[in-house]
Amino acid sequence: MVVNSSSSRQAGIDVASSLSSGLYVQADVSDATQSPALVEETIERFGRLDVLVDNAGFTR
Repeated sequence: MVVNSSSSRQAGIDVASSLSSGLYVQADVSDATQSPALVEETIERFGRLDVLVDNAGFTR
């Protein structure tokens, strides 16, 4: 499973580390240049992408 965030790096690393085969990739999915790298790293590590959950949001 891949965990992603744009700014909460340590929290993402912690979540990914708690998973049996977790990977953390920092990328801002609102930036069209960063999204492809997220997918590429996923495919490089796991060989494919089966499911994508788009749960992007922001708070103030």
